[in-house]
Amino acid sequence: MKRITAIAGSLALFAACETATPPAPAVTSFSAAMCTDGPSIAGATSLTPEEPTGQIQHTLEVGAEAPCMRDSSGASTPYAVFALPTTGKPASVVAGGVIETLRLFAPAVSTLGADGKVVRTFKESDFRQRGHALAVLFTPRAEEKYVVIAAAPSRIGGAHSLVTVDPATAKPPAYVKTEQEVAAFRASLARPFSYAGQVFARVYFADPDPK
Repeated sequence: MKRITAIAGSLALFAACETATPPAPAVTSFSAAMCTDGPSIAGATSLTPEEPTGQIQHTLEVGAEAPCMRDSSGASTPYAVFALPTTGKPASVVAGGVIETLRLFAPAVSTLGADGKVVRTFKESDFRQRGHALAVLFTPRAEEKYVVIAAAPSRIGGAHSLVTVDPATAKPPAYVKTEQEVAAFRASLARPFSYAGQVFARVYFADPDPK
């Protein structure tokens, strides 16, 4: 219970530090007039640093205005593509969806070769909560040149729990008394998956001077 209370308190503090702009809700439906049969590598966001650094990260908003593709089941889904580092130095990559105040982009992550074809696709069991994100961690293979983060239709309708217990039955702290307060407390312990939201890719270089 102490862990639940601490997480709820830290989330409330984090929300209080945000701007006055209302947090965006989860988007649980998606349709697009034109979607490609797979991701396009044109315009991929580069993860190669311009200056020597130990790590580099880019965060993007993905939603109705993002590129759209059809996944293996034929479902339409928005996505973002990042170009993996070309420094030739050993690196680890973290990629996935950012945990926002009211939603979490439902991440599906795959790597692509130089031709834009899928090299490998990560399973849902490969994802872990890493700070304020739900993401995979991997070391790029020689043939992997891009990483694509798309919305996973199979996740929509579900939610990611921020705690180890079922948020729907979590016991609230003593100061939470009314039914509305209890409902709000339990809602704060999970994030509904969304077709829209923030995605990110971060690269850690084993060499602090990747150039």
